[in-house]
Amino acid sequence: MSQSKLRVLVLSALLAILTGIIRLHKPPFSFEVNFYQWLTTTTDPIGWLWMAISMAYPLALILVFRLLWNFWRDSKKDEFLLLVLVTSGIVISGFLKKIIQRPCPPAEVLSTKLTGAGWLNQIIGSPVFETKTPASFCWPSGHVITYTVLFGGVLVLINKKIIKTQTLTKYLAGLSWFLLATVGMSRIFLGQHWLLDVVGGYLIGFIWLWLVFSWFDIKKKNETQNHFKAIGYYPDQVV
Repeated sequence: MSQSKLRVLVLSALLAILTGIIRLHKPPFSFEVNFYQWLTTTTDPIGWLWMAISMAYPLALILVFRLLWNFWRDSKKDEFLLLVLVTSGIVISGFLKKIIQRPCPPAEVLSTKLTGAGWLNQIIGSPVFETKTPASFCWPSGHVITYTVLFGGVLVLINKKIIKTQTLTKYLAGLSWFLLATVGMSRIFLGQHWLLDVVGGYLIGFIWLWLVFSWFDIKKKNETQNHFKAIGYYPDQVV
């Protein structure tokens, strides 16, 4: 068994255990509340950064797909795979939220921290925008799943050397790693998720990313082998 398969099996086992725990115990654990309080107290001066990371969601999608468009001719299927990953990730997130039905942090949590509306109200100086509560259920974090499959997918493409321009590779890799590492903290700080919601999002995102790319690699390998057989060429044949 390859190391990558072993890692995915371990992640899958952790996800199964976590799902069972959340299904049986939906309220937040004390350590989740303590972590939220520590995070909001310690990083309050950079609350604007946490908000920017979460609000970068649509802008990041536009930026990444616009940059990848330049390489569409060379690897159309690989880049289209990112769109498939993001779309399916959103569907998986919504489906699991309906099944698990873990409540989001209560409204009183949101009232003490920045939300999208609260952030804009602070800039304007008056309550122009209405502060809304989050969706009814929030396990797993949809933002975390989407960021993981999208920017994790970008890193996979870079590793496959599909994106070859050094400058573009450097900036895309840096942006991808930064957003991957910070989106979870951002969602907790803004009162949209508890810690285990974020952990579940990361686990699901990485597992789904591996499964989709593995399937795609196998599909491409089989297509190549069938092409060779069709023209009577067998690479493994010893002459």
